[in-house]
Amino acid sequence: MKLIDLVYTLFLLVLTFDPTGYYTSSLKIILFIILTIYGIFKSSNRKILRINFVIILSMVLLPVFSVMYADIIGTLRDLDYALSHIMSMLFVFLFVYLNTMDLNVLLKIIWFNGLVLSIITLILLSFSIFIDFSAIYSLVTINPNFMMAVDREFLGIPINGLYFRSGPFIMFSFVYHLYRYHGPFKLIISIFMYLALAFSGS
Repeated sequence: MKLIDLVYTLFLLVLTFDPTGYYTSSLKIILFIILTIYGIFKSSNRKILRINFVIILSMVLLPVFSVMYADIIGTLRDLDYALSHIMSMLFVFLFVYLNTMDLNVLLKIIWFNGLVLSIITLILLSFSIFIDFSAIYSLVTINPNFMMAVDREFLGIPINGLYFRSGPFIMFSFVYHLYRYHGPFKLIISIFMYLALAFSGS
């Protein structure tokens, strides 16, 4: 695995655990810029690079023109929300970097991301059930876009449910793990991912 792949791994973890950038906005932007610049200079197929930029420009310019048109006809209600939507579309620039990645490396990074998410989900869930649910709940109330804390039932047993908003991504890692992973501790990791999905309600 190359250094740039480690950068993407960190970027994916940041997106997973802090999708709105509440805690890591600056780090997310820096990693995004590094990946985009690398992708532009590393792309070997100029035709594909041009196609990527056509896709990128269409996805970015369309909401820009929509905001401009809404402003002209007087239907624009919330400029800050409109601009935040445009900013979120800028992540399509990752098309350029992803085009340079080896598919097997990408799948392994997604698997690792899901494994980390599974372990942290189970740790926080165990802490909330056996030690102090109020401490976890207070963390959720600070930034509800980070994760959710709700009451759930598992096999008819009520438990304190806790999961990250991006928790369903564990499913992609779980599928890869079951059918493509051939490393050590396969059974243990399978149990971790299964429990994270089951107990979190993802």
